[in-house]
Amino acid sequence: MFKTLLNMHTKAIEKMDYEKANGVRDALIALNKNDPLFNEKKFFFEGIFLDLTDRTEKHPQIPIITKKKEKGFLSNLQKEFSGGNDPLEIQWVYNEEFNLEEYFSSNWFDSSISTNSQLENDLNKSKDLYKSKKIDFFQFFIKRMDVYENVEPSNFIKWYTGVDLNKYKKKLREIFEPIL
Repeated sequence: MFKTLLNMHTKAIEKMDYEKANGVRDALIALNKNDPLFNEKKFFFEGIFLDLTDRTEKHPQIPIITKKKEKGFLSNLQKEFSGGNDPLEIQWVYNEEFNLEEYFSSNWFDSSISTNSQLENDLNKSKDLYKSKKIDFFQFFIKRMDVYENVEPSNFIKWYTGVDLNKYKKKLREIFEPIL
């Protein structure tokens, strides 16, 4: 029974990831490429997705602006995820408290990756490639998923139990296709 409840829980989180993906896609589409803060805003919005989908909870936290969410189908589950607080809805607006230099100088990874130096190097290289815009955030996200699937940090396994990761990645790719 516990496993069934956990699977339902992870499926609900998966659905929320798709909502976040749609939100970040729309925020990125709306960005003005002539804005002097374009790159910083782009990394900010992409960072929200990378932060909130990192089940190891090691990705740097992004200073997200939120508002109280309207009651809906998943309200009780979302309230449970937020420690009994009313669920909050992401406002896809840039927060000037975001510091791009601090963001990239922070640790992004679960310590379990140090058990495999090759994968750790690969992931750090992917972070550097993402920072230098040689790969996009989704390529980085997929690399992080692949490394964590191999290394199996406990929270990653716990929160992705019951999720078909190939279908999950495919659906996210479909959502992000207009911006990749």
